[in-house]
Amino acid sequence: EERGVDLDVYTHNTMIDLTAKYEGLEQAEKVFKNLLKRNVKPDVATMNTLMAAGARRRATRVVLNYFAMLSEVGVRPDRVTYNILIKFFGSLGSTQKANQIYEDMLSVGIMPDRVTFTTLVKINTPVDLQDEITRRLKVIWKKPSSFEAKIRQFFSTLEALKPEK
Repeated sequence: EERGVDLDVYTHNTMIDLTAKYEGLEQAEKVFKNLLKRNVKPDVATMNTLMAAGARRRATRVVLNYFAMLSEVGVRPDRVTYNILIKFFGSLGSTQKANQIYEDMLSVGIMPDRVTFTTLVKINTPVDLQDEITRRLKVIWKKPSSFEAKIRQFFSTLEALKPEK
């Protein structure tokens, strides 16, 4: 502020992101506390940045605390929020939790995107099929069709690649 920089939520988000990447989560949390102390209302990007920083450290408590804090600060989760959670729990091997978060995402009316499906493929599919499914998913997503058509085509692709019993 001394140099004429407006310390709004966007400036804080940038500072939180850079601090988390280069100085660590603890320092980023100090920037976040400074944001709150200045009565700057965090937005979904603020919370997503902190959740992603916690996820990079594999800190379940941190990720869940910031997710819970969303409603406390009056912020609605978005697609990025759910993608962070799905990827995080998938990376921990908690496939069931990741899939439940996907269901929660749908239940609140947030539509998945290519990132969501690519992540779900990686955590729910045998390794030998992941590259092929991901390749096909990229092709599906580039087509100018409706979201519902993309979903149907995605599940048809999965079904076609299932190993025979």
